[in-house]
Amino acid sequence: INNTHAAIASHAGRQKGALHMTPMELGDYWDRGYIIDKPKKNVYSFERYEGTEPDVVIPDCVSIIRKNAFAKNQYLQSVVIPEGITEIPDKAFYGCTALRRAVLPSTLKVIGDSAFTGCRLLESITFPQGLCYIGCDAFCGCGFRKLVIPDSVGTISAGAFRCCASLTDVSLPSDVKIARSY
Repeated sequence: INNTHAAIASHAGRQKGALHMTPMELGDYWDRGYIIDKPKKNVYSFERYEGTEPDVVIPDCVSIIRKNAFAKNQYLQSVVIPEGITEIPDKAFYGCTALRRAVLPSTLKVIGDSAFTGCRLLESITFPQGLCYIGCDAFCGCGFRKLVIPDSVGTISAGAFRCCASLTDVSLPSDVKIARSY
C-alpha cells in the first residue's frame, strides 16, 4: 500500500464511515462526457460519503466528486472541497439538511443541477472568481440571505435559487444569461 492509499484509509477511519474512492485511469470519461486529463499518476474519484462526522475535509488527492456523493447525508454540517476540483456534479449534496458551510475551491468552474438542493441551513456561500455555470435548481431551497455572483458566471440555469425564501439581496454580473423554465 503506498502513502496515498494509506492516507485515504487513515482519513476514512477518522470520518466514522466510509469515504469510498476509486483510482481512475487518465482519460476516463466522466458522467457529463468530460475527459479527465490530470498530470498525476493516481487520480482519485470521490464516490460516496456515508459517515456520521459533521465536518468533512475531502482529501487533496481527490480530483473528481461523483454524482450523489453526499446526497441525503443527515449528519454533514460542513465540507471543504479541495483545490483542483473543477465541478460539483448533479445532486452531490442534494438533501443534506444539516449542511451549514461549504468551502468551494478557487478552481471550481461548474455547479451541477440540484447540487445543493434542500440544504436549507446553508445561509451563505462564497462563489470563486472563475465559476462559469450554475445548474438548474442548484441551490433550490437554501437559506441564503445575500448572494454575490462573480463576473465570471456566464449562465445561471432555471430555478437555480428557487424557493430561497430568505434571499433579499443578489448581486449579478451585467452580462449573465439567466435561463427561464417554461
